[in-house]
Amino acid sequence: MVETQLQKNPYFGGSKSLPIQYFDAKHSEAREALIATALCQRFAAVFPRDILSFESNPTPIEDEAGASSVTVPTMLITHTTNMVSVFTSRKPRGAFAGIAFAFKSQILIPGGTAPLTFVASVWMAPDFKKFDESNWTPESLYEFMATEAFSQFLKKYTTYLFKG
Repeated sequence: MVETQLQKNPYFGGSKSLPIQYFDAKHSEAREALIATALCQRFAAVFPRDILSFESNPTPIEDEAGASSVTVPTMLITHTTNMVSVFTSRKPRGAFAGIAFAFKSQILIPGGTAPLTFVASVWMAPDFKKFDESNWTPESLYEFMATEAFSQFLKKYTTYLFKG
């Protein structure tokens, strides 16, 4: 596990450097809201409201059974975060995790038709230069990495949905 590797690393900066605490549901809410808002606005720009409307529903669908029981057309976006490697820096001194973000979007139609599925992944390494120049905390560094990963997913997904 990467967090164990971080703790054993001589450049480890203490418990505030452990990434998992910055990737819980509370920290993800704002990132998820940005994606939901951007997608709602993008669809609204293409489709008149009386034809198609979108609204964000932050209530999670917890499992595949929940996804199969939708009663209205639903766009379900899920994501996972995996800490996959350790990066160290002498200046600024620190050891931080490289993170892989996996995203999956499904457009679910009631009645059991196969969903339209889009899968994307984004790999983020710590940006030590920005960390040093901006005098970031570990939380700021990981927030930047997560926000950038979500932004990259959004760009890939909107390009996929709105080709042209």
